[in-house]
Amino acid sequence: MSELRMARITVDELHEKQEAGEKLMILDLRPHTELEQNPSLIRGALHMTMDEVELRFQEIPRDREIVLYCSCPNEVSSARVALLLQRKGIRHVRPLLGGIDAWRQRNYPTELRAAGMAINLGDGPVN
Repeated sequence: MSELRMARITVDELHEKQEAGEKLMILDLRPHTELEQNPSLIRGALHMTMDEVELRFQEIPRDREIVLYCSCPNEVSSARVALLLQRKGIRHVRPLLGGIDAWRQRNYPTELRAAGMAINLGDGPVN
């Protein structure tokens, strides 16, 4: 568990970065079942389960900050994925402190995830 103690980004910091137009990648790590119950994502976020991240980590850009969030206590899932990505050479990755619940409490913008939406991790077209 001590490995999971890492620097978090606060919802206020993330919102400020979004408002400033910083190029970020935000990943929603919640399970599909949870997303079906509440399909709202942080504005600009992509949904990918923990398993999908492990399979597709090579598609995650290394030229921008990666913010991970979930809805579990103490951001455990986000911290685990952050450690995995760091071990795979992705250095600029941080869990969101308080996850989606903290974001909602501040009434920051969310958007609905379209069902069956293709995930495009780069700047190019979705294949």
